[in-house]
Amino acid sequence: MFNLNYMKKYKYFILITLLVPIISSSQETIQILYQFLHVRDTMQRINPYKERMLLQTTKQKSLYRSYELYLFDSLVESNEDQAFLKLPKATSEQILIDFSLDEIIQIRPFLGDTFAIKNSLDKINWTLIDSSKLIGELDCFKAIGHFKGRNYECWYAPSIAIRSGPWKLNGLPGLIVQAVDSKSEIAFELISLKVLPNTFSLPKNLTFINESKYKDIVNSFKANPGAILGGGLDQNKLNIQKGGNNKIIFNNPIELH
Repeated sequence: MFNLNYMKKYKYFILITLLVPIISSSQETIQILYQFLHVRDTMQRINPYKERMLLQTTKQKSLYRSYELYLFDSLVESNEDQAFLKLPKATSEQILIDFSLDEIIQIRPFLGDTFAIKNSLDKINWTLIDSSKLIGELDCFKAIGHFKGRNYECWYAPSIAIRSGPWKLNGLPGLIVQAVDSKSEIAFELISLKVLPNTFSLPKNLTFINESKYKDIVNSFKANPGAILGGGLDQNKLNIQKGGNNKIIFNNPIELH
């Protein structure tokens, strides 16, 4: 089973500094930083993908995104000279959940546009387990549930009465602060948590399409990048890496079905 020792094996350094928050206003936001681990290539389990992810949530809405891109966007907004800013390699997709409408919106920047795919929020049938432990200063309780082809063990904090959690995990009677799938291929571990006095900013200028249309756009680009970009790209000059013993093969998506 996944635990902190397993994470340290892969050189995770986690500092949990928590103050148990009490949300007294709908205008307040809880901001949670998670360490995300994903075994993308099952042939290289000792080399999982690692990234810090940020969850900003109120009782009504939550936004989950890459922490590195969040920092980059903050630099862009505050720096007039952007010539030396380098876009980090990170997860570009953002996940917005509206609990009042039971809707989930997957936000995907692509080719200078920001596409948004709206769906009904999936209900996870959680089983609450009579087991507890302390994570930081939070009294947490255990729950298990099956979601998108994986069995998850989660620890949630009833003292933070919010249905949110990392990625698409949600619906427990308290914030999900830790989660791992039964194969130890996906894990979310709490790094830090704080309360902000104001609500977070929602993404703007979204182009709403369905999943099928989005796939058509991506496949069209892969088939003929030059045509999509206006004919200015020489496909013979594309730098495509092939082979190599250390090549990561993405054969283990987070959603198995």
